[in-house]
Amino acid sequence: MTIVLRLMSLFIALQVVLTIRAIAWLARSGFLAAFVSGGLGRLTLAAWVMLCVVGPVGAVQLWRLRESGRYAAIVFTTIGILYYMIGGAMYRSAEAPPLGLAIGLFVPSVLLLILLLPAAKRACAAPGGRVTQEAT
Repeated sequence: MTIVLRLMSLFIALQVVLTIRAIAWLARSGFLAAFVSGGLGRLTLAAWVMLCVVGPVGAVQLWRLRESGRYAAIVFTTIGILYYMIGGAMYRSAEAPPLGLAIGLFVPSVLLLILLLPAAKRACAAPGGRVTQEAT
């Protein structure tokens, strides 16, 4: 489980970096103001802010196998699930392919399920992330 949690922390860190790059590209190209003018744009901006605040803490602390990292990663994945649920329900156009929405919901849902497993909790509660035979 420790390997899975550390891979998840790398995935979270990558998501934060890609989000910051997307925001920077939109700002440099002058599209940021137009992008956030609509309802979906404002929802996206709010999700970006939350992910950029929670994500780095979650990535570092989850890498260290700390319980606070697991909690932050749970918040991180929940934000992703809520974003796609709200966006899909309120702002999805008829032409939008459902596969993107399905993947957007599936990936964070699987990550959330892994984070909620008792094995993940034990791995983050153990000193240094080392789960002893008695704890399993």
